Amino acid sequence: MLQERLITHYTQALIGQLYRVMGSLDVIGNPVGLFNNVSGGFVALWYEPYQGLVMHGNKELGLGIVRGASAFAKGAVSAAGCGAADTS
Repeated sequence: MLQERLITHYTQALIGQLYRVMGSLDVIGNPVGLFNNVSGGFVALWYEPYQGLVMHGNKELGLGIVRGASAFAKGAVSAAGCGAADTS
């Protein structure tokens, strides 16, 4: 019984680690890094305007939109640049 539980536990842990290793390999373009760059920019796209509106009112909403769009574009360009650099 204990042996079966140990085998099951370590098999599942090994499979989980393999997914992480395969997801971060540069051979396939590092999809984890791509996701992190794009998702960080997407979060800023919504967070910055919200912060501007909540913290400072309507006058900072426009600046928040600009900051959020800039962070989103930066994340997208960074992700595309990393992908292009890995393929060359």
